[in-house]
Amino acid sequence: FDENSVGICAYANNSNGIKGGILKQRFSDFIVREISLEGTVATLEDIHSLELQNKFFGSVTLVESVSNTENIAQQLYSDIIKILSRAEVEDKKPDFISFIEACLEQKAECSPTFVGLPCLDKVKRTALHKLFKDHPQLSKRIDSETNNVDGVPHIKLIAKHKRKELNLPVVYRRRVDWPEGLGNFLQFTLLKENIDTMHAVLVLCNTLKLKPDAIGYSGTKDKRAVTTQYCTVYRKKPADFGRINGYKFPPFIRVGDFKYVDEPTRLGRLKGNRFEIVLRNITVSEKVVEDVCEGMKSSGFINYYGLQRFGRGGSRSHEIGRAIFKSDWKACIDMLFTPQSADRPELKAAKLLYAEGNLIEAANSLPPQMQAEKYVLKRLQVNAVDYLSAFNSLPKNNRLICAHAYQSYIWNMVASERIQLYGLQCVEGDLVATTMSSKSESDEQVAVDAVMDDADFVEFAEEDLDNAKGDETSASNDVSAQEGNNFQSSVKKRQGSIHQITAEDIACNKYSIRDVILPLPGHNVVLPSNQMAAVYDKLLAADGLKMSDYATCNITYRMSGAYRRLLQFPEDFQWSTMNYSDPNEELVPTELNVLRNPKPLPNNNRKNRNDRNASTNSSSVESSRVDTETTTTTAIEEATIDNITQGVNNEVASEMAVGMKRKKNGDYLAVQLKFSLPPGTYATMLLRELTKESTETLFQASLTSQSRSVHDSKVKEDNDGSDHRDLEVT
Repeated sequence: FDENSVGICAYANNSNGIKGGILKQRFSDFIVREISLEGTVATLEDIHSLELQNKFFGSVTLVESVSNTENIAQQLYSDIIKILSRAEVEDKKPDFISFIEACLEQKAECSPTFVGLPCLDKVKRTALHKLFKDHPQLSKRIDSETNNVDGVPHIKLIAKHKRKELNLPVVYRRRVDWPEGLGNFLQFTLLKENIDTMHAVLVLCNTLKLKPDAIGYSGTKDKRAVTTQYCTVYRKKPADFGRINGYKFPPFIRVGDFKYVDEPTRLGRLKGNRFEIVLRNITVSEKVVEDVCEGMKSSGFINYYGLQRFGRGGSRSHEIGRAIFKSDWKACIDMLFTPQSADRPELKAAKLLYAEGNLIEAANSLPPQMQAEKYVLKRLQVNAVDYLSAFNSLPKNNRLICAHAYQSYIWNMVASERIQLYGLQCVEGDLVATTMSSKSESDEQVAVDAVMDDADFVEFAEEDLDNAKGDETSASNDVSAQEGNNFQSSVKKRQGSIHQITAEDIACNKYSIRDVILPLPGHNVVLPSNQMAAVYDKLLAADGLKMSDYATCNITYRMSGAYRRLLQFPEDFQWSTMNYSDPNEELVPTELNVLRNPKPLPNNNRKNRNDRNASTNSSSVESSRVDTETTTTTAIEEATIDNITQGVNNEVASEMAVGMKRKKNGDYLAVQLKFSLPPGTYATMLLRELTKESTETLFQASLTSQSRSVHDSKVKEDNDGSDHRDLEVT
């Protein structure tokens, strides 16, 4: 769907924009780093944290941390012969080593048990059981018990992944020997590429054998990006993450920078996000880039909810949300199975079977990852008209995504109407929050915004419905636990903290457009006292709703409402330009280059355009880094440019200079942007303002396709010309 259909229509200024910019051609073109409440920007530096591991839980070698099974087995054997004599176990060593390696790798051909450690001494048997129980890797793969063989006690080892073959229940042990005074939660930095936060966390939970909600995080980060953020998990060791850090295939996930804390990370508890974004193949001069970026600093951007808020792949989460508030549960289910142009063949077939009423075949035809939708169809098989129960079989978080998407849709529509009616100036009857800072809204954001920035409704991962028990007490990260039955704001708005602008306020310029806020619909919000109140009523009435419905709808979705700034301004906004030759060339280094590909990056020509007024230490460090990397033209090259451009006006001279530098240092020009935004604010809407171009996926894909086509044609021409010159020389 397009931007206009969800109310994204207006701009904050009249600049022509940075045209032609390609977004997310590479994942590293879009970097998102979480900013903690203390102001720390998340980066990943150490994926091992061996000192922390060794300090509290004993020595673990680097080889163990990367899950080298052969070394782990050999080391374990060495530990065993410190308890038992070598003569007692020497003849069993090859079988023992093979069994341990097979258990660690969970091989299908692994023997279910190993009995070969005779031990008459009870004290030594206890020491051996403790060795297996406390081992950072083996405790998850092997159980131990005492078994008599010909009247002699032996240590019997059982492969956990083979317990079903022995008809034994899976045993989960609760750790009780936690070090005194150590925080109960292990905090770590999660680095990921091309996977959204919810699915990355589910991968971690599966690896650690935990419930899906055992890992806490402050908010989701984009999928098609490189992102870092802080997470917590209850009573885990750094060595427990060795397997995930050793995985070499995409999607790419790494964790590290471990430390123990007393409280879990919870939704919405972050200051914001730091963005580093590259727009490739821009078609304007560097002077235009500078003018547009200066305009962003002065005028900001319309604080719209971005397209990802409303679903992907043709799904329309806000339309399902509208049906929720109307209690039209059949429509909710029907829209869930409405065919979309982007559907894969098997999904399209399943949706057609649903339309024909063949629920059993429809459920069987759904792709394996769509377990949530399968549960919906199975519930309908029990009672074909109980649509409410069928819809409620979806995870609550995902249902709430749709309800909040409709709130966001109404807000976007109202914001565009507000700008069309009154422009970008304060008018009598506008709302301002007397408790909000004019600089930042980070403490006033709707908490759920931090969770739903990358909302996707149609396809749920199978792990969303995983009811397997974990082996530890979990710290719940459920959205519903954070929100209760209302659409919560991190700071509840009392009517006394919302002020309606008066004529006197206008006369004395007490407020500016920066201060104006608009309500998200709810049964306990103050509406503007100008024409905007009628706009809310008109938009809701067009959908068959009214404001009071938010107090009388299904109790799960009753919403009191919240407020959101009309305009948003990026903090610490910086920009720089760079030339490059290969459209697929990586332009911005990240931790991934160290963790995955340590080869040095090409030295691109950069021209720094950092914020001259940046005052923070991080800004100074960043400016120094960019300046250090800058490669300038030689004095001869500069003189040549000066000679050529003499006698022409400044604008033409600038364009000619740009053209020469592109030819000398690269055929394409890119701009790198760096800025911080509070939670729930969409960087794509800032980019829309800068480029004056659509953020729709198809449009961005067309820009990428055009760029590649032009580049391929140029390469072909260069090769043809080179071949022709070679023939002439011959």
